[in-house]
Amino acid sequence: MDEDIGWKYILKYCIIGDSGVGKSCILVRFTDNNFYNTTTATLGVEFGSRIITLNNKEKVKVQCWDTAGSERFKSITRSYFRGAAGCLLVYSLSSRDSFNNLESWLNDIRKYADDNLTVLLVANKADIPYSDREVSIEEGENWARERELDFIKVSAKTGDRVDEAFDRSARIILEKLNKGAFQPKANKTSEAVLKIENSKNISSCC
Repeated sequence: MDEDIGWKYILKYCIIGDSGVGKSCILVRFTDNNFYNTTTATLGVEFGSRIITLNNKEKVKVQCWDTAGSERFKSITRSYFRGAAGCLLVYSLSSRDSFNNLESWLNDIRKYADDNLTVLLVANKADIPYSDREVSIEEGENWARERELDFIKVSAKTGDRVDEAFDRSARIILEKLNKGAFQPKANKTSEAVLKIENSKNISSCC
């Protein structure tokens, strides 16, 4: 009941990747701990938020935008990249095309997002049988390593490691913050990380 009280930072996230990789399912699993077998393609951007506790002590609020994977919505979704502190770059283990398109997504996020953005490569649908996989875990790990990204495999269906994906990236963001990243300019709070002095009074926002 008290979990909405005492959070110190708002961290802006975006989830990107091809249509059908499970971005919306990851968001719903993270925010509502639920999974829907039937989902429709995201049109534009969907939003969700949740308060998490890092290192058993520090509470932060993650505000997460699930962006459409369709090419025709890219001009809309790109506008949400700027000001994000964290990004989950998602592909499906059952789709070689979604893996092949990662480079394009990464180029986009690095072009339009802020320099301090933390990107985590996420291999979704880890629950499917090996016989149904078109991409191996090793390929994803190597791809991430070559581009200096963290990597994690998750299952939005079972919930396996979905929370860990957000926790791990949030810890990296706070480490950057403690080292002086996301400093406000002209006495304005950083867009990517908002510090809340009195969260008890405004924790119902967004």
